Amino acid sequence: MNKENYKINNYGLLISIFISIFVIFDNIRSAIMLKLFNVDFIVIARVNYFFIVCTILFFFTNVRQKKYDMKVLYLLIISIGFSMISLFMKSSTINDYIIVIGCYMIPILLLGGRLDNYITSKFFNCALNILNILTFVVLFLGIIDYLTKGMTQLFLANIAYFDDRYKELVYMNLNGIYRYFSFFGHPLRNAQLFLIFFICNNIFNKYFYTKINSVVISISTLIGVTISNSKLGVLLALILILVCNTNNSKKKYLYWIVSIIMIIIFVNSNLFYSTVIERLSSSSDLTSGRNEIMSAMLDGFVSKPGLLGDGLYYSYYVRLATGSGATSFEYPFIMFAYDLGIISTIFMYGLITVYPIILLIYHRNFYLCFMYIILLADVNSYNGLTNPGDFMAQFCFITFLFLNIDKIIIENSKS
Repeated sequence: MNKENYKINNYGLLISIFISIFVIFDNIRSAIMLKLFNVDFIVIARVNYFFIVCTILFFFTNVRQKKYDMKVLYLLIISIGFSMISLFMKSSTINDYIIVIGCYMIPILLLGGRLDNYITSKFFNCALNILNILTFVVLFLGIIDYLTKGMTQLFLANIAYFDDRYKELVYMNLNGIYRYFSFFGHPLRNAQLFLIFFICNNIFNKYFYTKINSVVISISTLIGVTISNSKLGVLLALILILVCNTNNSKKKYLYWIVSIIMIIIFVNSNLFYSTVIERLSSSSDLTSGRNEIMSAMLDGFVSKPGLLGDGLYYSYYVRLATGSGATSFEYPFIMFAYDLGIISTIFMYGLITVYPIILLIYHRNFYLCFMYIILLADVNSYNGLTNPGDFMAQFCFITFLFLNIDKIIIENSKS
């Protein structure tokens, strides 16, 4: 394979991967499978087989061209090995093996891939255009949904776009404090999308050229996380808006002034009061019952996770056993530890957290590192990474993009 073919193959694979997880993502695939084939099995409807194939092809292409960090592969093999032992010890079904490997492990393969700078720049530009369209569509429908008191999410529920659990949540939501369930998914996943939108656009503006005005990015993000009604999402968005200013020195003070004025106006608006403030005032527990699970575990009311796991979804039984008011466990690290075991989880989290942070700090790319930590904090604040579907794939893909942008910055600084 010559160098030009390598570029074409890698670019094509990346576009295919991105479209499979951000355009034809899990919710859309599940709805299609249910509507056309009346199939709602998780292993068929939510496991992204196209993504798996493309990622494996991408891996082999990069290994062949010696553009892959083999440490990622070696550590991932250890994590997979201990996960398989845990599943085998608990007589797990073949579906459990498929979900663990396809939804949790294969996405991590992306982290070792290294691209030519030209491919990274070209792909980032294309992917960001698609991401922006997705985000603005979700935002536009969200504003309509808020103004019509939930008509768009009610429509999605009535046409069976959501599964039964999400339908129940939507109906409860419409009779209580407003939260935005979109075609992209749960309110917390929507908030994650808006944070990714902010992060990726500001990175692009800083290191390439200005695609969208910083104030427009900030306003869109703030509205998005507010209608999503994610408490941590709003806090992280405010931090990003105030700290991650990509304007040049002549404009940054103006941006800060505009941002502070915008935030003051926004937090005093009816939108903010009818969503975030109302949700905060409705409960004294900011963690929505999740800390009760942790307390029960630490106090010995439920067993602690072991070196080997107790099988897929065991963490859900732990949640029920605590008798807490939490609707979800929502601590991915602990959930993986219960399901797949502490050993497997340590290697997994070493790859998706420690590995990128060490690389970014080592290269003294503190701006990218801060952005990554913000995203990391968000995805670990709810059980997104542990859900079958494209959650882990989306996060690992953005992390992979971070690492390759870091490569561009390092090489440009040496030239």
